[in-house]
Amino acid sequence: MPKLWRQIKEGMDSGLISSNLSQNMELTFFYPSLSAQISTDILDIETYSNNLVVAPAIGNLVTYFSDERPIPYIAKSWKKDGLRWIFELREGLKCENGEEITAKGFVRSLARSIRLYSQGSEHPIFRYLVGYDQLLKNSLSEFGGITADGNRLIFTFSKSIRGGFLEHLTMSPFGYICDANYDGDKWRDSKKIVSSGPYSLEYISHEDHYKLKRREDWPEEFKGNFKKIVINRQGLEAFKKAEGPRIIEVQNPGSEDFVKYANIRQIPQNLIVVKLNPGRGVFADQNNRTIFLDSFRRNFNNYKFEHISVFKTEHFFASDKSSIKNIEIKKDRAPKKDVKLLAKVMLKGPNTPNNINKEVIKQAAEELGWAIEFDSEPYESFKETFQNPKYDLYVQAAEIGGGFEGWVIDMLFCSDVGDRWPDPSGRICQLTKEYDSTDMSESVASQRFQDYLIEDAALIPTFHRGGFYLFSDSVDVKSLSPMVTRIRFEEIKAAK
Repeated sequence: MPKLWRQIKEGMDSGLISSNLSQNMELTFFYPSLSAQISTDILDIETYSNNLVVAPAIGNLVTYFSDERPIPYIAKSWKKDGLRWIFELREGLKCENGEEITAKGFVRSLARSIRLYSQGSEHPIFRYLVGYDQLLKNSLSEFGGITADGNRLIFTFSKSIRGGFLEHLTMSPFGYICDANYDGDKWRDSKKIVSSGPYSLEYISHEDHYKLKRREDWPEEFKGNFKKIVINRQGLEAFKKAEGPRIIEVQNPGSEDFVKYANIRQIPQNLIVVKLNPGRGVFADQNNRTIFLDSFRRNFNNYKFEHISVFKTEHFFASDKSSIKNIEIKKDRAPKKDVKLLAKVMLKGPNTPNNINKEVIKQAAEELGWAIEFDSEPYESFKETFQNPKYDLYVQAAEIGGGFEGWVIDMLFCSDVGDRWPDPSGRICQLTKEYDSTDMSESVASQRFQDYLIEDAALIPTFHRGGFYLFSDSVDVKSLSPMVTRIRFEEIKAAK
């Protein structure tokens, strides 16, 4: 430990030096799975790696800290009045280039983001805003669904919505996006962002790290405790060798690490799936998908896999303990022959979920007499991460929450906000609309959703994944709630 840091830490421990000195320190956040090619583009920033780097540079009306409760952020308060939601904004906030953050500017920012995220499909929540269709049709910068009244921002819906509105307002694309980031509706530079949030993006290295700098003009109550945040792509060994305040998000720490470092275990809300492409070749036929699903399941069940934060599954939700519907295969239809599949699987190492999925895909294909080729090269673009018509299969992962929520399923399967997972029959997207507009119970919706997944045979759940946060002793682990799913750096405090 460097002498200066040791003296500061000893002084804080003894109470002789104020912990406010941490405001001049640097916090390093290690995330080994961080992408080497970060994009700040508005259409890319909801992927986890991008969001980790970019979200601190965006100010939202509402945010979630680690206790998972929505709190006012750029808004200082809100209230619901029938079909209207009224947000009163904090005064005096600016983008880092001096652009004032106003209610009128927020209307313009939100209208642009809603248009961009509705290019391929309706938005799961904002489609219910008054004037939504006119906004999309006429490329408006303002419309009746979101209006400004002085320092108030007013959302007006055409119908009552069941949930998800505040959650969407916490998402980066629907925060305040400073005008200077755009050239018209086109993102100006995917390696830069003009900040409207608590940190500015100071440095991007495609080798191993990214650096955020605290904005000193940000409100004191939300100002970060650390002056600089370094987001590092290195792993557990680098974390152990490093000095000073640091945190790592990791899936498989050793038993000795739990003794040495304070830790928080994540709830396993990340689902790894094998996604079949119903718009291409052999998998355009539901029976072929069903035959492949049956073969995949049987081979998958033969694999023994033990891990402290990753769990084999056949269910979409980790909390679901219901029985899985039997697969119905039309006996008079044999699997198509002379098939060659192209699969996209990013490999992470031996005996990892991706590697196991690859082996089971291979076994299932061979069992059916189908040839298969794997592409494990890095994705050419962020859009390719979600969908590319040239692949027959993907292995992907997404956060899916703890149980059935209509807006989450809509986002994953039906919206440009999510990954556009396959819904070949259209019944899943129809279910989310029905759930949102009726008093259908969560249990009924969840069972119907699970049945549709099996019958459509286009998405195969394979693993639920959580992870751990490990903390150096110079970071106050109690500054975060045990419920934390995504880190907000301004919430983290130095140990006293």
